[in-house]
Amino acid sequence: MVVTPSSVRRWLAGWVIGCCAIVAGCDSWQSETPPPPSDVEVAERLAERDLDQAAQSGGPIESTSAAGATEDGSELMGGDASGRTSAAPSAGTALRSYNEWSLAETAADALGRIGTASVPELVRGLQHPNARVRRDVSRVLARIGPDAVIAVPELRQLLQDEDDEVRQAAARALGQIGPGAQSAVPDLIRLLESDQSP
Repeated sequence: MVVTPSSVRRWLAGWVIGCCAIVAGCDSWQSETPPPPSDVEVAERLAERDLDQAAQSGGPIESTSAAGATEDGSELMGGDASGRTSAAPSAGTALRSYNEWSLAETAADALGRIGTASVPELVRGLQHPNARVRRDVSRVLARIGPDAVIAVPELRQLLQDEDDEVRQAAARALGQIGPGAQSAVPDLIRLLESDQSP
């Protein structure tokens, strides 16, 4: 075989076209492949699976550690270091067996799973005289997310509640509702500007 400049150009052109085809194939493969789930998404899925497993078996949750698993802990039931429990504890709370949940935690989990159908009754709960109930109802509405849009006016009122945890839960719920809660933006900005915590 005689190597001439034209044969080298043909070989080089074929090689470049082949490389371009491989890159194009990789690009289309990557665009069709969803991005890997974040650590939070993986932990939420594991917590959900373990909670379902525990609810079905009635036994303790087996090995999944979800400390810090979700931003708001909405899928987790547990107590904090002081022994207090809530319907949606903060991140870092250890998982507990379904059998160890309080009645309020079980009810909050059920309402969150029922979703949209429970929202009208939950809206009434936002006016309850007990701050713990207002906080827990707000957390359930956060779990329901955009389908809880009818709760926006009452959640906006809770941004002025005397209890810090109620205000925080209401702000979180409005964020989880998303664009349907855009009327709360000025209230949330005021809350942001008035917060004196470090």
